[in-house]
Amino acid sequence: MNKQDDKQERVIPKLRFPEFQTALGWENKTLGSLGTFTGGGTPSKNNYNYWNGQNPWISSSDISDESIYTIRINRFISDLAIKESATKIVPKNSILLVSRVGVGKLAITKDLICTSQDFINITPSKDNLVFLAYALKAMKGKFLSLNQGMAIKGFTKDDLVNLEISLPSISKEQQKIADCLSSIDELIELQEQKLAALKQHKKGLMQQLFPSHNDLQASKQASKQASKQASKQASKQASKQASKQ
Repeated sequence: MNKQDDKQERVIPKLRFPEFQTALGWENKTLGSLGTFTGGGTPSKNNYNYWNGQNPWISSSDISDESIYTIRINRFISDLAIKESATKIVPKNSILLVSRVGVGKLAITKDLICTSQDFINITPSKDNLVFLAYALKAMKGKFLSLNQGMAIKGFTKDDLVNLEISLPSISKEQQKIADCLSSIDELIELQEQKLAALKQHKKGLMQQLFPSHNDLQASKQASKQASKQASKQASKQASKQASKQ
């Protein structure tokens, strides 16, 4: 392969860190060449023994569309469920990519996990896990264009395996991009926490600053009671005056 062919097969991003600006462009590869794929499934929910184990299991609703680090784990399945259903154990350091019912959402896992059939999970063989996750997140539009099916739209493993992706061959550039985007996500999460705290503070202030319906009802009741009491007192006073006369 000559230099001209090499340049034609490489892509240069619009924005690149200074230390990599003179490096070769990014390579085009198929996703199938980057690692191994693991599917998922849902054990029968009618079998209690399937849902009484130690293996974490998630569906597409358990990951966030905003962060690749967010996974809500609240369901666990048994070894028997894995043995007798379509779900499988996804290896550590994998990308959990939603292929239907929320197409394009994804998260990374550093631990063993099981997923529903709404996922196609990728375990990179050598590329940076976080970088590849962000790269796939940037391809959400492409995943949406692969949507097919009538009842539940989505894409298949074959669609994914043959899909092309551009990535730098320099591991340090992958790490630099991963670190940059991760730090921004951390800042976003901190700001969201601050915003949630401010909203809660505002809610508390409004509850204190403005009388509620219950407060108004209680005030009316107290006013009636006070009025009755005053009327009784006035009646007693009038009776005393009359008896003196």
